[in-house]
Amino acid sequence: MKFGHDFKAALEQEGFPRIWIESAIPYGQLKKVIKNVARELEELGLDRDTLQHFVPTSSQDGRRGSYDGSVAFKYDFDGMSP
Repeated sequence: MKFGHDFKAALEQEGFPRIWIESAIPYGQLKKVIKNVARELEELGLDRDTLQHFVPTSSQDGRRGSYDGSVAFKYDFDGMSP
């Protein structure tokens, strides 16, 4: 968890406002939440390859395609754990 320690040290040493430091999400906690969301999406059949189909493809010049504002899918979170 080297990144977590580096992140915490950077927050404290690089002159960020105290309110930012106090309200920063601990890296370990964030990582667990992301893993839970990824697992839930996979259980619903939305694995990495499936979700990749919803990402705009790159144009020939290497930049991302333009986003037209439409929603490809929607994920509702009711705040309840299983």
